[in-house]
Amino acid sequence: FSSAQPEAALESWQAAFGHYERVGRLERVAAVHRKIGLHWWGQGNREKAVEHWHRGLALLARDPDHVEAALLYHELGRLYFRSGDDQQAIVWTQKALALGQRLNAPEVVSQAFNTLGVSLARRGDLEEGIVQVKQSLHLALQHDMPTAACRAYTNLGMLLSAVDREQALTYCHEGLALAKKIGDLSQQSWLHASVASSFCS
Repeated sequence: FSSAQPEAALESWQAAFGHYERVGRLERVAAVHRKIGLHWWGQGNREKAVEHWHRGLALLARDPDHVEAALLYHELGRLYFRSGDDQQAIVWTQKALALGQRLNAPEVVSQAFNTLGVSLARRGDLEEGIVQVKQSLHLALQHDMPTAACRAYTNLGMLLSAVDREQALTYCHEGLALAKKIGDLSQQSWLHASVASSFCS
């Protein structure tokens, strides 16, 4: 909806702001900020994305032990990773990981392990990076989170391609089978790219 009709999506989110503010549901207002931030990131406006995520966190400042805060931490970590700022990616992802573990939120924890792993690997700690992403995959499979699992399979394929091509390809093919099962074309594309990377390496 947001990618196909961005203006209509923004209007709906603005209406949601008003409703949740009237009933005092600050965590839902923060969630809307997270979604709008994802919208702006998808449109290529990272500054607006970061602005909305920090506004969401500010709303939760009095009650920071909330899963929505952990989700916002992780989005910031993922954005900084994609921007090439691994230090900031690690800082925000570790916040998401710590809070997600405290709140027993497996999806947040799985995604945080994943982002932390690729950030560490890009900073030169490949071995520890692989360990973290494997933890991400284990949690995703254990809690039946196929999208998170596919992302972990993709990154394991990429990270392992430089040190163990056969293992990298095994993870990629397992991930492709899962991505096809759930009909996730985006993850299939990423996994095919990981296969290609393994052969290039």
